[in-house]
Amino acid sequence: MTSTTCDEPDQTLAYARDLAYLRGVGRALRRRIEHEAQHTLQKILLVEDDAMMRALLAATLAPETYELLEAEDTHSAMELLQSEHPSLVILDVTLPDGDGLGVCRSIKQDSELHDTSVILLTAAAQESDRERGLAAGADRYITKPFSPLQLLVTIEELLC
Repeated sequence: MTSTTCDEPDQTLAYARDLAYLRGVGRALRRRIEHEAQHTLQKILLVEDDAMMRALLAATLAPETYELLEAEDTHSAMELLQSEHPSLVILDVTLPDGDGLGVCRSIKQDSELHDTSVILLTAAAQESDRERGLAAGADRYITKPFSPLQLLVTIEELLC
């Protein structure tokens, strides 16, 4: 017999509700961003080793609103950072070939990238984890499971 927590259905419903709300306001937000950027979309780099999570993030962000770049490890992330200079990075802390905190530090110490906003999106939910993330230079720290609405609001705050 498998055991499930009572929170799973609530989290799924909350996520579905947030996503439905976002789809409703998404068109206006997309038009505003596109108009302000004069059809030049801001680049967001998603650094996440889990393919399903990357797909969820990409669906949440909508490629018509942002130019989405994806990396599944620190090596690919650093290559894309150097070649593409994204405006924002959504970065997992635990990656198969290294530490997301190290990537964050590298971004903030690089003279060409230091203005790049970094959101750490991670399952590491202890206060000490959060403190380490912010000390590494992250602009925001969001824990999984996350609210898509919270993520979009955070992105909007950082990119405006």
